[in-house]
Amino acid sequence: MPAHHPTVDGGKHRLNIEVFFDLICPWSWVGIRQLATAMHEFQRRHPGVGVQINWRPRPLLPEVPLGGTAYQPFYLAQSGSPTAVAMRRSQVQHAGQAVGITFDFKRIRILPNTAIAHGLIGHMARQASPLQTIGLVDRLFKAFFSDGEDIGDPQVLERLGLEQGVGRPMLLACLNDVRSHLPPPTPERPRRGRPVKEDVLSTPHFVFNGAATVSGARSTDALLSSMLRSVEGT
Repeated sequence: MPAHHPTVDGGKHRLNIEVFFDLICPWSWVGIRQLATAMHEFQRRHPGVGVQINWRPRPLLPEVPLGGTAYQPFYLAQSGSPTAVAMRRSQVQHAGQAVGITFDFKRIRILPNTAIAHGLIGHMARQASPLQTIGLVDRLFKAFFSDGEDIGDPQVLERLGLEQGVGRPMLLACLNDVRSHLPPPTPERPRRGRPVKEDVLSTPHFVFNGAATVSGARSTDALLSSMLRSVEGT
């Protein structure tokens, strides 16, 4: 006997998801991988509800030069000691394993400026389906955290986009447009504090239909529950 799912009324036939993230944040990858799983289940339960994702990049290190900087020394300086580095990496690697992610931090050589990559995601989101765009985002995370690639390099982004089935003319047009509108790198570290609606500083952070929010790499069940509440009103 099929499971009973609450009926969605005519005024709630859309689910709008805002995703605040950064491609150099490992927890963002974990959270977005969980989001993809939650979306599949949501669409199984509510196939008539249209889903839109608005990607809201929140670069944690906007001051990184466009050519990137050495990753391992930077990470060590940020963490304070090799022991602290090992502890942080172990924690996120454990979380990644639970959702099929392999973090290989030792392969990373360059900490990239992610402005072009984030801009590419925004362009693709206007051209492709939500799940297709999530596929591109996931591939960019894998390229950086698993394969050690420089995702700040336009040539790398072009190759990864082609791998995901993006047509070359559209891909090149997107990359060129993004590069022509790049803001200058931020000279100072951004202030950090408690996230608020207009100034989300933690990643990942999800907002469903402008109301229900989930901060951090929460479980698939937590994300799905927020989705369902947003459209079912329960």
